[in-house]
Amino acid sequence: MIRREYRKEFGSFYYYENGRMQSMADEVAICFSILDDNVVLHKHGRAEDVTKWWQENHEVGRQLFGELVIVESGDWDPVELTECLERPYKIVELCRSVGRGLTS
Repeated sequence: MIRREYRKEFGSFYYYENGRMQSMADEVAICFSILDDNVVLHKHGRAEDVTKWWQENHEVGRQLFGELVIVESGDWDPVELTECLERPYKIVELCRSVGRGLTS
């Protein structure tokens, strides 16, 4: 099993898998969908990478999963971002707790 984790170091988000750093970004984004009360995490990582992925996949994804939504991390706690990877419904709770809308 892969252990995935976000950390905030030196003002940036660092993404680790099994304790090894994989990437660094000033802004992290998460792309997900909600269909029939099921939240599916499609992509996460550097905001520009997630946006590019969304541009290339949103039409097919929408047909299968409903509207694909992107949210950016802003000043979120990296522990909460990590939790979103394990429990995608957490991203909806997180957005609501900080008053962010769920628009694509």
